[in-house]
Amino acid sequence: MVLRKSNSQWSVSPETIMSHHYKLTKGMRSRIDMGPPFSMYNSPKSIHYIPRRVASADAARRPLSRPHRELADFIERTNPVDLKLPLSFRNSLYDFVKPKLLNDRNYQPPVHRKTQKPPLPPGTNQSLPKKKPSVPRRKTNEEILFKDAVYTNLIERGVYSDKFIIEITQIEMENWIGRLPWVNLEKLADEIYNELGVAMESQNKRSKLSSIYRIINPDVVVVDFRILDDDVKLYKQPLKRASEEESAFLSLDYLTMAQHAAKNWYQVVKTAPKGRFKGIKRDYEVEDVLKLRGSIDIEYTLAIRGANKLWQLLHTESFVPALGAQTGNQAVQMVRAGLKAIYLSGWQVAADANTASDMYPDQSLYPANSGPELCRRINKSLRRADQIDAVEAEDYQAQRDWYAPIVADAEAGFGGALNCFELMKAYIEGGAAGVHYEDQLGSEKKCGHMGGKVLIPTAQHIRHLNAVRLAADVCNTPTIIVARTDAESSRLLTSDVDERDHPFIDRAAGRTIEGFYRLKESMALQNCVARAIEYAPYCDLIWMETSHPTISDAREFAEGVRKVYPDKLFAYNCSPSFNWKQHLSPTQMEKFQKELGAMGFKYQFITLAGFHANSFSMFDLARNYKQTGMLAYSELQQREFSSEKYGYSAVKHQREVGTGYFDHVSNAITGGKGSTAALTGSTEEAQFQTGTLTASSEDEEIVQLTAPTRSGDEKILTPEALRFIKELNSEFNGRRLQLLQKRRQVQLDINQAAWFPQFDKNTENIRSDEGWKGAEIPHDLQDRRVEITGPTDRKMIINALNSGANVFMADFEDSNSPTWRNQLEGQINLYDAVRDNISYVHPITKKEYTVSKDRAVLKVRPRGWHLSEKHVLANNQPVSGSLFDFGMFAFHNAKKLVEKGSGPYFYLPKLQSAEEAKLWADVFDYTEKKLELPKGTIKCTVLVEHLLATFQTNEIIYALKDYIVGLNCGRWDYIFSYIKVFQNHRKFMLPDRFQINMTSSFMRAYSQEVIKTCHLRGIHAMGGMSAYIPVKHDNVANEKAFAQVRQDKEREAVDGHDGTWVAHPGLVPIAKQVFNECMPKPNQIDKQLNINITDKDLTRVPEGTRTEAGFRHNINVGLGYLDNWLRGVGCVPLYNLMEDAATAEISRAQLWQWLKHEAKLEDGRTIDANMVKDTIAAEAERRLIRAGSVVNRIPEAATLLEKFATEDELSDFLTLDAYDRLVSEGH
Repeated sequence: MVLRKSNSQWSVSPETIMSHHYKLTKGMRSRIDMGPPFSMYNSPKSIHYIPRRVASADAARRPLSRPHRELADFIERTNPVDLKLPLSFRNSLYDFVKPKLLNDRNYQPPVHRKTQKPPLPPGTNQSLPKKKPSVPRRKTNEEILFKDAVYTNLIERGVYSDKFIIEITQIEMENWIGRLPWVNLEKLADEIYNELGVAMESQNKRSKLSSIYRIINPDVVVVDFRILDDDVKLYKQPLKRASEEESAFLSLDYLTMAQHAAKNWYQVVKTAPKGRFKGIKRDYEVEDVLKLRGSIDIEYTLAIRGANKLWQLLHTESFVPALGAQTGNQAVQMVRAGLKAIYLSGWQVAADANTASDMYPDQSLYPANSGPELCRRINKSLRRADQIDAVEAEDYQAQRDWYAPIVADAEAGFGGALNCFELMKAYIEGGAAGVHYEDQLGSEKKCGHMGGKVLIPTAQHIRHLNAVRLAADVCNTPTIIVARTDAESSRLLTSDVDERDHPFIDRAAGRTIEGFYRLKESMALQNCVARAIEYAPYCDLIWMETSHPTISDAREFAEGVRKVYPDKLFAYNCSPSFNWKQHLSPTQMEKFQKELGAMGFKYQFITLAGFHANSFSMFDLARNYKQTGMLAYSELQQREFSSEKYGYSAVKHQREVGTGYFDHVSNAITGGKGSTAALTGSTEEAQFQTGTLTASSEDEEIVQLTAPTRSGDEKILTPEALRFIKELNSEFNGRRLQLLQKRRQVQLDINQAAWFPQFDKNTENIRSDEGWKGAEIPHDLQDRRVEITGPTDRKMIINALNSGANVFMADFEDSNSPTWRNQLEGQINLYDAVRDNISYVHPITKKEYTVSKDRAVLKVRPRGWHLSEKHVLANNQPVSGSLFDFGMFAFHNAKKLVEKGSGPYFYLPKLQSAEEAKLWADVFDYTEKKLELPKGTIKCTVLVEHLLATFQTNEIIYALKDYIVGLNCGRWDYIFSYIKVFQNHRKFMLPDRFQINMTSSFMRAYSQEVIKTCHLRGIHAMGGMSAYIPVKHDNVANEKAFAQVRQDKEREAVDGHDGTWVAHPGLVPIAKQVFNECMPKPNQIDKQLNINITDKDLTRVPEGTRTEAGFRHNINVGLGYLDNWLRGVGCVPLYNLMEDAATAEISRAQLWQWLKHEAKLEDGRTIDANMVKDTIAAEAERRLIRAGSVVNRIPEAATLLEKFATEDELSDFLTLDAYDRLVSEGH
């Protein structure tokens, strides 16, 4: 912070500054930033959660009740008393400003508060002008906010020289890049200079943009700050003797200055997520980093990405397991098997992976660049795996995230602090996410499990840690720094220069011949704790190298450190040097890592896993080969073949190393005319088409599974079932993709106003012909008055079948998160349910759940046409999710259901046209022939949940007339589709989500059209889902929910619906009672509606308002649902409502629509990108605070929601991007 005086006069009148600031702010609503604290959660995804000054909805809320109080707050906020100016100047300025504020008749309370103007204070000077001339309002709020920010910045610093005004203005200009065009910023800057009378010669000497609020010249008093992250230590360092007035200024509270200082490291290391440096201490300054960076910023993408990903894993996983990789291919296999992190061991580098091409023990004998080079090689191997995966994918995106973060071994730094600095830079260049340094003497370094180790003084290791943090800062990377102490088994110390080491020195034992001090063996663990406490502020994780795997020692160490640093995280070496079976029983080994994770040991690794796996597997093969020849190798191959079902793919070694990838490169170079592709015609292509579940040379390739399977999966993933899936996919996937492309073209036409939704004149003959009907309704589907829906987990299936509902729709779509386990276990559960072999025992209460005799009829909803199943590849392309879900269930259960007197019944989601319905009809016909089922055995109900489908209800029924028994009003998806269809047209903007219901004009027309069409064609017209659910422990809320459900079901029954949906077993009795009263027969298909629904009726925009509560609710629903969905839960109770993907789609689509069309809230504010981003950040932070240590995915949910809300083009479905994230994480 800088204070400058020139001949005891300010260069610019402070009154001028305050006057302009007051004029600027009085025309705007008052505001207080009620956003989240600086950080209460360390997550890499919260890197975007930096609330701006006023743009968020939070910032516009003021909990005030009276105009007088608002005026007082306005004066207090504008009052320079808190601006820490020199005392005499401060008093005079306050005396100058206060009466002007009090006497200004033009003062208005905040715009959003509908109050009367405050009465004039007693003693008002009536001679003052009633209305002062005001600064003309700028064209946009953003421009006003920019000027306001500049004036506020100047007032806070109390410096009004020409040079400082220009500097502060240009700092703000830099901060506002992206919010306003640069040309506009320059014009605004010129206005500020002219308003404040900045001399022209000063304007012509504008200083360059700076990110650091620090100006040094011979006429200044400098306050220098050294930062301990959120706790800022200030050191006064006057370059000239300060005057008495200036000294008084410097002695004031430094809160404002500290707030700016605390942000400096995040400005310098801009890749660091918010809160990343909480509690981190540096013994150097910001300027040191800037001086050392050089002129060109180099971005280390893999190091940054890996560090942030590892930081995320450390804070979202119970613990992060890793194995030591000795080669790049070993790392590839680790990621393929599902590990999320990799360890790089110095021991393994020394043994067989160093640049000297020699074999060494772990004593730092190899060249120092060996570790970084191995790190580089591992990342290159992972990159190749990613490229191979992507080039084979339908959407050119890899099926998993291959770039696992690498934690690397820097040993003791190979020297002093400078060596540590350079080694850290080399690892960052190699793409390391984290690096660990140990407190041994580099020249005597030993493996942690060898004898003869020598410790360096505590202070010396702190210098090493400080050096590596400096290297990371210079490289602009948030690299994870792990401090390792070997004090547990080290018995020597180089020097007693550090008093902190004195309690542990054994003076009686004397010194060694090398001059080393001996350490007390009895205090080894205490020494570890003491050193760890000293290292803690300088590192991110702490690792105590131990001699044996003991939970008690780990607990004592962790508790000792956390008494001083409660949030510190730890690393643990599950070392191959331990004889694990000798120390722990199998039961203890199973829970060992979980117990460590609960203590805070978040990164756990087996250092020499690569060495031992490589050594033993090769020895075992060689021994057997010597005895049995080629039989030994064939047995190895067979084990490889059998592992393909778990995702193993190296049996096809040519493909594994990229032969197919480079065939694509060659093909691209030759313009698609190349004839020298290496994989084509190879022996691998000819002889290794064995698939994943068979190894017989007599069988063809079926499909490839990219996710691991478990015991019990084999009853679903049979070769016959997978072959059926492949055949379905080969027959129909091409048409599916063509229809998805047609969807995009239709939407483009609507966006460009080339076409408007309407009834198709070309199919008028189908609509007008009353002679044709839908399919005959089976006896067990005649009465569908109450249907319950839900995901396919075992307990849900049992409860739904027992709920008293007529039908249970088992859902693989909107209420399901399509992780591989959810999809597979859902099929297993349905397989068992069909065979009356399903039960469930609660793991805690031990309550047993079984299915009763009086059960609901089973229907299944597969995923929509838009979703793929990326864990199952046919011809190296993902199969259709719809065909996988449908095919697996039909193949295993169709005949069994027919035997039981029922049949394979399905709900079909997300259809937009009759052509898509015809595709399903052809799939049903093909399936019936393949499975030898009578024609029409399969029955379906179509969900009308897209606006365009409403214009084709007759055509959809006609396309499926051999199979269809009903239509269903999928109301939530329908509202979402309305937003999506009219996304480019402002006049179709919807009000708050909860102002739209089934009585809204376009929704009412839609439901009546469905009833009219269904009853005309002799099939059911099913009502939709009321999202209300029972509320435990709140009778008032529960009664309200039940009343809402009853009202909704009464409307449906009276209108003519033949049944309805509920989301909870507790609502079945209410819904059934309503329909029993209104519909005494099994259905009311004979009730005909004589109404004429027009195009305009189906698209009429409902009346309503857009409120801050609705805006904020959309954000909270989006965050809450995505958080759960990414954790594998697709059906989530939020705010006493059952939310699924459809309701979440409404929330995120409304945010996008309101932002795109600059919607105004009812209080007059315009929704802009800053408001959206900042409110997402604020709500995410609140959720993180409430979540505490509970595992969550809130940061990723916020990132996805912000992406969906602010993207240029509205994404078709949020589940597409979210699904890609699940797949990339191995789910």
